[in-house]
Amino acid sequence: MRLLSAAVTALLALALPAVGGAAPTWLPAQTVSEAGEENSPGDVAVAPDGTAIVVWQRASCKNVGDPHECENGKVQYSVRPPGGSFSPPADMQGDPFAASMANPKVAVDAAGNAVAVWVSGSGEAARVRYAFRPAGGEFGGAKTVADASGSSHAFPRLDVAPSGRAVVTFFRLVAAAGRASYAVRPAGGDFGPATSFAGDPGTTINQAPDIHLDAEGGGIANWASLSGGVFIRYATIAPGATEFGAAEALEKGAARLAMAPSGVAAMIWNVSGSATDLRYSFRAPGGGFGPPQTLPEAEGPLGPQVAVAADGSAVAAWSSLVPPDTYVHWAVAPPGGPFGPPMALGPGVEGVLGDLEVSEQGATLLLWTSTGGSLFEMHAALRPPGGVFGGSVALPGPPQGASLFGSAAGFDAAGDAAAIWTGLDPGNATPHDVPLLSAWLENLADPDDGVLSIWGLGVRPRRFSVRQGRQVRASRRYGAKIRFQLSGEATVRFAVQRPRPGVRVRLKGKNRCLPRSKRNLRRGGGRCTRFKRAGGFTRRNRTQGLNSIRFSGRLRGRALRRGRYRLVAIASDSAGKRSKAARTGFRVRRR
Repeated sequence: MRLLSAAVTALLALALPAVGGAAPTWLPAQTVSEAGEENSPGDVAVAPDGTAIVVWQRASCKNVGDPHECENGKVQYSVRPPGGSFSPPADMQGDPFAASMANPKVAVDAAGNAVAVWVSGSGEAARVRYAFRPAGGEFGGAKTVADASGSSHAFPRLDVAPSGRAVVTFFRLVAAAGRASYAVRPAGGDFGPATSFAGDPGTTINQAPDIHLDAEGGGIANWASLSGGVFIRYATIAPGATEFGAAEALEKGAARLAMAPSGVAAMIWNVSGSATDLRYSFRAPGGGFGPPQTLPEAEGPLGPQVAVAADGSAVAAWSSLVPPDTYVHWAVAPPGGPFGPPMALGPGVEGVLGDLEVSEQGATLLLWTSTGGSLFEMHAALRPPGGVFGGSVALPGPPQGASLFGSAAGFDAAGDAAAIWTGLDPGNATPHDVPLLSAWLENLADPDDGVLSIWGLGVRPRRFSVRQGRQVRASRRYGAKIRFQLSGEATVRFAVQRPRPGVRVRLKGKNRCLPRSKRNLRRGGGRCTRFKRAGGFTRRNRTQGLNSIRFSGRLRGRALRRGRYRLVAIASDSAGKRSKAARTGFRVRRR
């Protein structure tokens, strides 16, 4: 496992503005991929219990632009248990074309069982492959979606219902004609054969259909079809059915689709032939999509996306081209619509939209790439239910900056979230070292729900000097302030930890980071970082709200040595309730 650079590691836990009285916190980012090759945009799924599963393609690449040449592509995955760290990357096993695997997607059911899909092979041999991972286990060997038509497959998309029923959609080239296609998997079974959507008189544009399933296992797929123009087409499948109904047309365009667990759905698209208008349509559970409407005053919209909350309300977002710059805009609609006027993410905020996701509680997470600085950066913004997006938070990335594309996010049942994004291709360097990173967003719960929370933990300044010797005098030149917020009166215990190099060893089915001894190096895998306790201290009777305490950098009369440290804080109240651990970092420098 590759470690983040010193500049990245110095970026500590990041706090978003307060939402419902609590400030959600981004934990420090982790580089999920190994160094040395190009890791392309992947996908992330988060189980209800907080287990996060990331899949991506890893390949050896050279050149930049056209031709961008890659070989030895393989699909890898990594798993983060609740409250833990991502496991070392593992290859998907059993693919007959293991050196040409690409375009992975992943989804989970209510029990935490996962399905991953991807494409491998070339020409008529290109097929959708899939693998299953039981909750707490590993992905099994690859299987293939059957197809007797002699066609080739590309660009799969996937969704899984809470029961485990799954649908994969993909593009098929059948007799030189593009066809939107699908395969259905019953809960606990295998995917059936590849089937083209019926009732489409046109040729499918070279992309995959969107697919979304509701809580009962019914679903909607939509795609773009060329027949006297590019038209939006969609089809529905009933819970338990093995085939979609006949395709229906909406109007000209190519739309993005979203659906709530209740079956409420929305589509959004650019008006065909227009660079200034957005159109959308809503669908009630079990019905058809209503008449398209125009989203007012959308300026230069590009790549619109939509998310539908459990109550049927919707959020749309898009990149707005106002030459020469691009900005992120958004709009909100009550259940059934219509959308209100567009709003800017922030004054003068330049960037390109990445992903838009909504939690069970109705919070909306937006990922976007900031293009306003000397380096592209991945940013995140959160909107509480019924509110507006708060200020954006920059997520740390590699020295070359973040990619314009390739971000994804997912929520667990508690409203915590995982985000992934890729670094920027370094250009003509060979090999291309493009990392995949992930960060975890926690503490979305409102403190009024009776759960004790601690958030906004930080050390200011992050680099400070520590007075040496036996006598300690107060001075602005030494030490720092620790700041944090509490949702109630509590005792806070702090632990100071120092990072140490380690090696990943798999023991009793779990990956552990152990000391780098000769024995562990022989039995272990990649590198990892261990944290050894350097000491701790306790502060009692801390009040609700903002707290600030002085930290001298000395523990039990001894000064911390120069170097990097991690501070871990856990709060507990008189009733015995404990908060989740909050973490941040700091560095002790020379006197």
